[in-house]
Amino acid sequence: MRSTHVDNPVDGVKFRPRENDPNRLRISNQETCYPLAMTFAFRIIAWLLSAAVTFATLGPARYRPHSALGQDGEHALAFVLVGLAFGLAYPRRRLLTAGIAVILIGVLEVLQLWTPGRHARLEDFVVDALAAWVGIAAAAVFDWLRNRSNIGT
Repeated sequence: MRSTHVDNPVDGVKFRPRENDPNRLRISNQETCYPLAMTFAFRIIAWLLSAAVTFATLGPARYRPHSALGQDGEHALAFVLVGLAFGLAYPRRRLLTAGIAVILIGVLEVLQLWTPGRHARLEDFVVDALAAWVGIAAAAVFDWLRNRSNIGT
């Protein structure tokens, strides 16, 4: 099979198809990777979740979803999902993603100072940042397990 290269401008990685499966891609340094379409889907989902969380954080309180989890539980669930989505969307940039997540979560909390009917709390920042880290870590564990199961294939 002829090896074709696909450049991923976001991560600067060159991909080539695996010899036995043209639908799966392998990074040049022999790390497995999701197919390009799956990575693109993860990125769309991550940014849509981020937009939804931003709207829920800064938008009118009456439009914010409420559940039996309570405020901290809702925050944790939302940011674990966002962290997981970004961890899967940008697998080669997880540490950078975690750092940017903390900064942007802090920005969201500060922006609430100027949003009528909203309040910035240190507790929310801590819960949100830790939850995002847990999501990113879960993505790393998922990839590690996936790579480990692909060693013999």
